Amino acid sequence: MDLKLLWGDIHVHSGFSRCFWLWNREGGDPDDLYDKLEKAGLDFAAIVDHEGHMKDEDWERLKEITNRHNKPGRFVTFLGYEWSTRVKGLTEDRNVYYLGDDGPLLRGSDGRSDRAGKLFGFFRREGIEAIVIPHPHPSTDFFTEWDHDPKYQPVVEICSDWGAWEYFGNPHFCKDADFLPGKFYQDLLKRGLHLGAIASSDRHSNLVGVHQGHLRCVYERKIPQRSNPLGVRRPRIRLEGGFFINPINPCFAAVYAEELTREAIFDAIRKRHTYAAAGAKIKLDFRVNDHMMGEVCRLESPPFRAEVFCSAEGERPISKLEVLRNNQVIHAVKGNARKVSLEFEDEGIDERETYYYARAFQDDGARAWSSPVWVICPSYPDLSLHLVSSKDLPERRLRERTERLLSGRTGIAVWRGEHKGRKMLSVFWGGETDRRCVGELRISGFHRYFVFQEGFQVAADLFTDDGTGVVQWNAGIGKGAKGLSLIGVPEEGETPEVAIVASAEGEPFEVAFLDGSLFDLPSVGASVRW
Repeated sequence: MDLKLLWGDIHVHSGFSRCFWLWNREGGDPDDLYDKLEKAGLDFAAIVDHEGHMKDEDWERLKEITNRHNKPGRFVTFLGYEWSTRVKGLTEDRNVYYLGDDGPLLRGSDGRSDRAGKLFGFFRREGIEAIVIPHPHPSTDFFTEWDHDPKYQPVVEICSDWGAWEYFGNPHFCKDADFLPGKFYQDLLKRGLHLGAIASSDRHSNLVGVHQGHLRCVYERKIPQRSNPLGVRRPRIRLEGGFFINPINPCFAAVYAEELTREAIFDAIRKRHTYAAAGAKIKLDFRVNDHMMGEVCRLESPPFRAEVFCSAEGERPISKLEVLRNNQVIHAVKGNARKVSLEFEDEGIDERETYYYARAFQDDGARAWSSPVWVICPSYPDLSLHLVSSKDLPERRLRERTERLLSGRTGIAVWRGEHKGRKMLSVFWGGETDRRCVGELRISGFHRYFVFQEGFQVAADLFTDDGTGVVQWNAGIGKGAKGLSLIGVPEEGETPEVAIVASAEGEPFEVAFLDGSLFDLPSVGASVRW
């Protein structure tokens, strides 16, 4: 059956969410919002108010409105809500959608549903047809605890009114966010997660389904400029006079489905036959070896190559079309026409799992990102990081062991380890001082590596990773240990090595430990091998 390209916005808030009233003094009726979403020319939509803001009677009211507006073949609505929980003091948000007319309102404040893994387990036990879509937000820590289930969590929202989250430092990044490297869509793909791309507005106003310019906040709130020793620009934000939203809006969920029904759209999202669009309804077709976006292609025998096809048709001329392999652009064409396409053969596959995705740019800045196609070659070496869940992260007890070793002294501890054939290194520091830990890692001998923070404070602690082996940080020192962890795939024939330079703002640490034993780590640095 031919697939239909359908357009939706499945992340809209009504007056049932308290945050709606930050930007509005009237409106917010879900009935009215669904009417506007349909009149805006969308095929499907969902109002997903915060579960923590809704009373039980609000949820019942939202059910009735959502189901009344569902008109298969004309305009499809989904019952859902935004689920939030607190992890290490930071909020983590995911949107929950139900296939049917009914479903439970699971709350992040309830110990039975305060983690994503518990949501998945509940849906599985109860046989509930549900989809969970994580989304980034400027006041959250994207995927602090990554619990993943491909059945229930097939895609991730990579663009909204808040900004784009493709990679650290990408254009139209949320201006008041304090995200760190490792928290973006490319990072999740690099870790080995099979996640499709999707977008939606996260709109908090009565103006839905259309472009929205400057938002004016009705309450005074200020976000001061933070000191930034690592040079990542963060402008001063004054929400009193307005809010800097993503200029390329509205954002759309694009889905290739068999028909305009709840069942067909749900099935398409589960298959990752989706892509994200922002600023315009750009028609994007992306295929690798005749597999469409979101699919897995297995090559059991030679030739191990990828035949790539991509086509983009915009509302205005397409200025550029790019294809990425493992997060790196490998093919690009410039254009000046409404429709641009490319086709090429890639013989650069050299490992067991390779992923490709495309992105298209309109001449006015609007853009679209496809879901990837994964190419699996079982006879090639496995060079994946195998970081697909929080269980695959280095041992969390290392922070506690560091605190016991330091016993209040200002110091640093370096821990080596291995996990599924991957080398691991953790660097933790702590102590009783008002100084900051300043340091650098120079990483060599790895085919691929990933660095993430442990215990960093939002807006106060920073680190950068240039992607080529240089990691720098500037973070506070306190009684509670904090640090960075590295996991890497060694390059064949190379000796993995990490050179460490660290100090308490130029002063040497009182003590330093390597794998629990005292060792000499002068401020000029030391090298660690496995």
